[in-house]
Amino acid sequence: MTEIRVTDSVDNLENFIYLDSALRQVITSTESKAEVKEENGRAVYEVLSPEYFAETVKNEICDKAADIVAVNYKYRYLKEHVKAVGLSEEERDIFFAGVIGADFYDDKKYVYEKLKDFYDITLDGIYNFRLNAFRDKIAEIVKCIPSCFTVGQLSDFITFLTMDKRSKIYVDGGMVFDGRFRRLTRSSLMGNRELSVIEEILIAEGGQIEVDGKLKDSDEKYLKEFFGSRVIFSQKN
Repeated sequence: MTEIRVTDSVDNLENFIYLDSALRQVITSTESKAEVKEENGRAVYEVLSPEYFAETVKNEICDKAADIVAVNYKYRYLKEHVKAVGLSEEERDIFFAGVIGADFYDDKKYVYEKLKDFYDITLDGIYNFRLNAFRDKIAEIVKCIPSCFTVGQLSDFITFLTMDKRSKIYVDGGMVFDGRFRRLTRSSLMGNRELSVIEEILIAEGGQIEVDGKLKDSDEKYLKEFFGSRVIFSQKN
């Protein structure tokens, strides 16, 4: 068996709940074993994989670990450095999701390339010492963000960010899926709370949205406001 480990500050243990959930099918199908735990003051995601599947499992782990950096690490930086006075807490998180989703896949690809060669990944260490370009990019973005916002400016900003996006997103019964019908749960990386439909779509760089089933009034409002004719509601909604 090959051991694959991801470690981080114990304060970020909740991120490994995302790892464990997102990788469950891979772990099961490769007859691997996974565990989330605290060890010597660190958060640990530990996998034991049959040697034949080890490279595949490691690559999948790196893919989801890249989600953590591209979403959670960026979110925490934005939350610390952007005031966004004039917006409610919910509106600020929608704004942050829009900023994260503006170039999520580019960020994720960059982070993945820095992780892919490791079987023992120290996530905070790699962030601090190997992701300088990523950290500098976030800092530059923050410099361009005004300290005060109105709700109208938020709507204009999100509409501008999404207008050229082309990704197909499906929403079914409040759950969000990508164009290949894989469920998306990255919004769980924006703090310890319930999943958000609108934030999930923004992080995934959604451009064309199809909705089946009933949504919360706020999600329906934001989808109509941000996406206009690019969102299609089924008759069930």
